[in-house]
Amino acid sequence: MAFTEPTRYCLWCKDPLRGRSDKKFCDTSCRNAYHNQQDHNTAHLIKTINYVLRKNRNILAELFEMADEQTTFPAAVLLYKGFQFQYHTEVQHTNSPAPFFICYDFGYQAVKDEMVRIVPISKDLLCSWHSGNGTGRRSGI
Repeated sequence: MAFTEPTRYCLWCKDPLRGRSDKKFCDTSCRNAYHNQQDHNTAHLIKTINYVLRKNRNILAELFEMADEQTTFPAAVLLYKGFQFQYHTEVQHTNSPAPFFICYDFGYQAVKDEMVRIVPISKDLLCSWHSGNGTGRRSGI
């Protein structure tokens, strides 16, 4: 009595497989289609979040460049332009009571009376935060 191996099927198109015992797909197009479908939901989420982060950064840059001396704006202005406060790339806890939120190369901080202060972040400042003692606390903001 000969032992017969169970028939294996392609994970994408369900056609029977022939060849190596560890083969999962019948060809490259099935393998690519399967993995593209697996990554679709994650890729869509990442793309959506990156879109919001870029939009937030562009709003901060636009308002900062518009300002002459004033870098403080009502939070309502940012909201009107579509800013989403829950999305940022980093949070730094400074010596002030309110945390400092960073969105790529611009930062913002809530100040009194529902105002938001916008500050450009230099590469040197970001590097000094990350090479510090790990507390994330720095003065000078």
